[in-house]
Amino acid sequence: MRTSSSALPRTFGLALAAALFGCGNSKPDPTTPKEDPSAADGPRVAKKDRPAIIYDLGDVAPDVAKKNFDKLTPAWTACYEKGHAANEALGGSLTITLRTNRDGSVKWAFVKEGDLGDRTIERCVVESVRAANWGEPVDAKEGEIRGKTVGWKNDEDEPIAVDAARVQPGIDKLRGKISACRAEAGAKGKIRATFYVGPKGKPLSVGFAVDDASGEAAADCLHGVLMGATYVNPSQQVTKTTVELP
Repeated sequence: MRTSSSALPRTFGLALAAALFGCGNSKPDPTTPKEDPSAADGPRVAKKDRPAIIYDLGDVAPDVAKKNFDKLTPAWTACYEKGHAANEALGGSLTITLRTNRDGSVKWAFVKEGDLGDRTIERCVVESVRAANWGEPVDAKEGEIRGKTVGWKNDEDEPIAVDAARVQPGIDKLRGKISACRAEAGAKGKIRATFYVGPKGKPLSVGFAVDDASGEAAADCLHGVLMGATYVNPSQQVTKTTVELP
């Protein structure tokens, strides 16, 4: 196996793509305090003494975000290494979005986009993001990072990309179980699954990209359902495809 990075064996180039958002002729008496012209009645309040505006949604402080992502990256790489050992065709990216509370704790986090196709690695990334504290949002009640991308490029043992129709018959047989997973989690919005399927139709790994946190709540249930099925793969190589679930 050839790798694209000499820093870690069998690591395929961690790429961090994640996101960070009246004039007069006389001079005034210097001893006279400046007044706030916006006040209609009563004593004026100096502008600098007014409280700052706190918005409902703002940004996570960039320095805190960078520090956290730098700290979490080695753990993500270790999770990828473990997944790649089980599926040598594994490669792709994840784009994470997260929302934080005023105290810096995570309100929710999930994979918004991605084609990595490994739920175990997704869980590793999302759970580590949830466990971190992201600091007080910038002038806001809640903070947000709309997109932080992390990825691993596989230069060898690439799977064969196939059309979604290849796995659709297997998914059609699972519609009832998929609906049950959605209902249990209250999952709304689109859920896209990326599959790696071995030569005999056995799935090697499955991962998900979702529209919101409710979809993330259904992902583990869906993973169990989809990994238990058999799919069409007449070739002698691993195939990879992404399909939108019903």
